[in-house]
Amino acid sequence: MRLFILSFILIFSFSCNNIIEQKFDTVLKGETGNDEKVIIDINKPIIIDSTNYIIFPICSTSNYKRKSYSLESSGEYYQHFGQYNNIIFYDKIKNNYHLLNDSALNIQDFNIFRHFYEKLQKDFIFYNIYDTDFNRDGEIDSQDPISLYVSGINGRDFIKVLPENLSLIDITPDKTESKIYIRAYSDSNNDFIFNSSDKISILSFDLNEPSKKAQKVFDNKFILKLESLLMNK
Repeated sequence: MRLFILSFILIFSFSCNNIIEQKFDTVLKGETGNDEKVIIDINKPIIIDSTNYIIFPICSTSNYKRKSYSLESSGEYYQHFGQYNNIIFYDKIKNNYHLLNDSALNIQDFNIFRHFYEKLQKDFIFYNIYDTDFNRDGEIDSQDPISLYVSGINGRDFIKVLPENLSLIDITPDKTESKIYIRAYSDSNNDFIFNSSDKISILSFDLNEPSKKAQKVFDNKFILKLESLLMNK
């Protein structure tokens, strides 16, 4: 039986209604290997301005080995870099909280976008996550594609945006249309690696229709024509 040490120091004054401790076994499933001791590291609270929500990124650390994290901000967005297993969303008005997902995740970083509130009356968080053992080496890690997920600012409606077999490069928000534009690698040379040797796909995702995954902007016929044009320049 693994020993779980719950470090709740950062949530020193919160009296919450839900029993989140019961979910930590699921949160860390598959992340601990054979280690006998696991520490749940609850990161500093991130207070989201003009909302009811405070979020706590969490991760598991083995043998007290801590990971490093960083934050970048620029007006309408906040980008959080780090390796997280899940995120706690705390509603400070209703005094309750929940996890982003009921299973362990491999979150590389996440971005809080405030761009869309004026049009949709809703803010969004985008997550870069490793979720598929694409190269079939028995591990889900940085050698696999980066998937893009999105949720509301409250951590609800957590869905995958990017279609399978694509690896995220970056996203550009367009608040006038409530869309994001995505650049992603496809494994076009079939070497099970996503890098600059592969073709780049451009996709758009409509936040008004979150049930639909991102769609390619340019069809294959147009891309083939473009390739032919450049080859014959």
